[in-house]
Amino acid sequence: MSFRKIVSLTTLLSFLVMCYTGLILIIVPEGRVAYWAGWQLLGLTKSQYSELHTATSLLFLLASILHIYLNWKAIVQYMKNKAKNFVLFTPNFIAALIITSAVFLGAYYKVSPFSDLFIWQSDIDDYWADRYGEPPFGHAELVGLKNFTKKLDLDFNKVEEILKSNSIVYDSPNETILQIAKKNNMTPQDLYLKIKDAKVPKDDEKSTEDKIPAEGSGLGNKSFSLVIEKYGLDREMVAKNLKKAGVEFNENSLMKDMASQIGVTPIDLFMIMKKGR
Repeated sequence: MSFRKIVSLTTLLSFLVMCYTGLILIIVPEGRVAYWAGWQLLGLTKSQYSELHTATSLLFLLASILHIYLNWKAIVQYMKNKAKNFVLFTPNFIAALIITSAVFLGAYYKVSPFSDLFIWQSDIDDYWADRYGEPPFGHAELVGLKNFTKKLDLDFNKVEEILKSNSIVYDSPNETILQIAKKNNMTPQDLYLKIKDAKVPKDDEKSTEDKIPAEGSGLGNKSFSLVIEKYGLDREMVAKNLKKAGVEFNENSLMKDMASQIGVTPIDLFMIMKKGR
């Protein structure tokens, strides 16, 4: 066996696996949606893909360091001119530096085509959210059953009756939604859909126009047009309020980017959009 060959092949294989898991992590639903809906691809959850990506990235890093060490003489040759003198800024090095810098700065300043990539990724997140639905609040799957019903104004006695009638078992009302779902071969979303109608009656139910995004709802990654449509806002009034607040925007502008312009949170920006400043 050759140590050099093992290092080179390990670098190649870890790179391929890292690329695969990295691509999957780009197109999968956001965490709150993936965990809530029990999303899987080829039998692996988002958490497992993330763990695999971290492990293979570390392996690739270590293998790359060894690869550089074993091929250091060849790399140094790339830094020499025709007179065989060491020169850091050779034409090849400058070209590589320009390419790397262009990608870094393009992503940082969100210029095209990188801005298009980020918008595309946001559209993917919105697609998954529309397809699978979002949790009623951030990390809802990690909340105990009793607290979950309290947060959503559900009648706990009715919830218990529904669970019993559907043969859904649990050991304690303090078990999390995720634990109960796994125990009964369900997703947290499936469990929620079973009990969501056990709501405590209220006379002052809010209209769609009165709704405010919950914390952890992923508002920052939603576009201007999607927020307008989802929350039934008056487009002309919102545009007027944003311009008055000094926010530049277009149909595809993300809430977090607009909010950062005036140093507020996406939720605060939403309130400015609704009521002005």
